[in-house]
Amino acid sequence: MIDELKKGNGMYENFYKIDEDKQQRIVEAAMLEFSKYGYKKTSTEQVAKAAGISKSMIFHYFGSKALLFNFLVDYTCDLLLEHYEDFLSQIRELDYIERYHLASMYKQQSYKENRNLTEFSLVLFLSPDEVSLTEEVAEKFARLQQLQVDYAKDMHAEKQDSRLRRDLPKEVSLKYIKWIMDGYSQELIMRLKNQDVTQMVFDDDWKDFDQILENLKRLFYRSEGDNNEGYNS
Repeated sequence: MIDELKKGNGMYENFYKIDEDKQQRIVEAAMLEFSKYGYKKTSTEQVAKAAGISKSMIFHYFGSKALLFNFLVDYTCDLLLEHYEDFLSQIRELDYIERYHLASMYKQQSYKENRNLTEFSLVLFLSPDEVSLTEEVAEKFARLQQLQVDYAKDMHAEKQDSRLRRDLPKEVSLKYIKWIMDGYSQELIMRLKNQDVTQMVFDDDWKDFDQILENLKRLFYRSEGDNNEGYNS
């Protein structure tokens, strides 16, 4: 559902006059097209065709391709910012393997629930300078970028009571954990592409994921009673 708070923005008044299902269809179609081809190679005609409306209606609702893109960035930032800070607060309370486990689950859940927004946000972070953003939208995007920096720091933040084994350098253990968790997440996401997610059952995937977590703990956590001090360098 389109964020109710945005409906006070007169710039998109015509867009907010249409029913919410149609709003969502246009947003999803636009995100999909921009994700596939990038800003410069995506035409308003492509977006209109994907959304099942005329090209003239795109201009009627948004004014220009640039303003449509700004709307999508604004919409994406609002949704991600709403959940990011809570996610970071959870990360800080966990040990290293649990941090990557939670991050991987968030990625998979986000992709299943809103595939187009997830892919659009990836394109946005990879090519942030393709279009000029309005001052307000640029400020939101800057906040989101800073949270990504904070996320990277929090994932590796020192944890005094860490259970990581001491006979491997901490950074080496974290690198291996990240590769394994990210690799499994990407494998699952690739399998989800071009599939009807609503018809898929993920019970076996979650079982596999839980097993990976347990295996990582056996590989990289100390056994009970192992209190060796310090990491090898």
